Amino acid sequence: MKLWCNCDICHSYLTSSWVGKFDNLCDWYTHLLRQSPTKTIHIHILGNTITANPENVEHMIKTRFDNYPKGKTFSTILGDLLGRGIFNVDGDLWLFQRKMASLELGSVSVRSHAFQIVSAETEHRLLHLLDSAAGKPNEILDLQDVFRRFAFDNICKISFGLDPGCLNEPLPPMSELEVAFDLASKLSARRAALALKFVPGLTATLNEGLSVQVQKSSSCLGL
Repeated sequence: MKLWCNCDICHSYLTSSWVGKFDNLCDWYTHLLRQSPTKTIHIHILGNTITANPENVEHMIKTRFDNYPKGKTFSTILGDLLGRGIFNVDGDLWLFQRKMASLELGSVSVRSHAFQIVSAETEHRLLHLLDSAAGKPNEILDLQDVFRRFAFDNICKISFGLDPGCLNEPLPPMSELEVAFDLASKLSARRAALALKFVPGLTATLNEGLSVQVQKSSSCLGL
């Protein structure tokens, strides 16, 4: 990782000049990947490599998965939200949890249960909501919000046996659980986006404030 880099991508990241054309980092990264002949870009000051090259992706997540650990930085950023779960660990601990998850999630009964839940949510809520909105010429529907609610309903029903009813009509306000989950996710992402990580004192102060907020949201989730 470099403390400073004058390449166009790093300069845009450090100065936040990309904000003038893109709403978020993902949109900007997508634009850069489309422009790259190799479908791969490097954020040198973060020590990050981002790729959309299928051969690279296969190499990292299948062929040599063991050679690409998440690392301490990633685990620290998401530690308050994900703890020591499968999405936030490496090595033997990850392998053990993956074997346990494969045994559970690979069973026919679990797959059938998940299929029934998603199918019911799609048929009885999602499609009904879209049909209802289509019949109202002046109706404005935020699809990003709709699919976030759709995903949250399914996750809660499959994982916790809880139905938050986020797609009930009319669309209800976000529940306390959904707000906490969304806030914890956003704050964790904001940690990763800090461009001032090479200023230890200031970064520590910013991260401390974010940590308190993430921990409050995580406590609401029972984590």
